[in-house]
Amino acid sequence: MRSAAIVIVNSTRYGLYDDDEWASLTPEGQGFVRHPVHEEYFSISLYHQIHCLNALRGLIKDRSELSTLRVGHANHCLNFLRQILLCNADTTLEPTTQVVIQEKHVKVATGIGVTHQCRDWAQVREFAEGNYRMYQSKERKVG
Repeated sequence: MRSAAIVIVNSTRYGLYDDDEWASLTPEGQGFVRHPVHEEYFSISLYHQIHCLNALRGLIKDRSELSTLRVGHANHCLNFLRQILLCNADTTLEPTTQVVIQEKHVKVATGIGVTHQCRDWAQVREFAEGNYRMYQSKERKVG
């Protein structure tokens, strides 16, 4: 797996109401791949994570529809993302700045401008889409 780096920016992209931009994060096949030996489907965790983040975004965006199913899904996603964050344990140091919140001076970390070392998410997407296309073409030949 190639490494990559990302500098955290305060972007206006991928906002609460940017459905198309959020949809662009998910590859063809929705991040599901087939195992070459077992022929079973699996989800690449990166895309499960994006799905959960997007589901939480949707819940915030449309608070009027708080069905039991959506709340249950949100609880699953919160627990899943919490555990993924702990698992990845990013130890990048983020500088703090002092701000005033409710008349108190507090130090906060925004993460803006900080570089994080990553796995190359473009390589993951290339693999996922290549796997999806390969199995789609095999299934068309059989069907």
